[in-house]
Amino acid sequence: MRIDDRRFEGQFRGYLGALHARASRVEEALASLDAGECLLRAVEDGISLGVLLCARAEALARAGEPARALAALEEARRLFKEAHAGPASELGQAIARAQWVLAGEPVVGD
Repeated sequence: MRIDDRRFEGQFRGYLGALHARASRVEEALASLDAGECLLRAVEDGISLGVLLCARAEALARAGEPARALAALEEARRLFKEAHAGPASELGQAIARAQWVLAGEPVVGD
């Protein structure tokens, strides 16, 4: 059995992008998120793509681009609904966190 390395790399780049964004390294965050997004779209992993899009929404909100942040969050919400994910899922929690960031709410751990 072969493991699809593109999926893991895409997920890793998404998590790395989230870390960069939370450390206010927006340029690095967006570069990592761009690479991860391409990989996750190629392997059609909607859940992981949704989590990455939430990280993108956070990064864009921190960069002062609320319209683009909201667009990323809306796509993540669509993927959440398509997957029938619950609020306690990783994607559900990522959406909640991104919503808090977009609303300017403090997030524990930042």
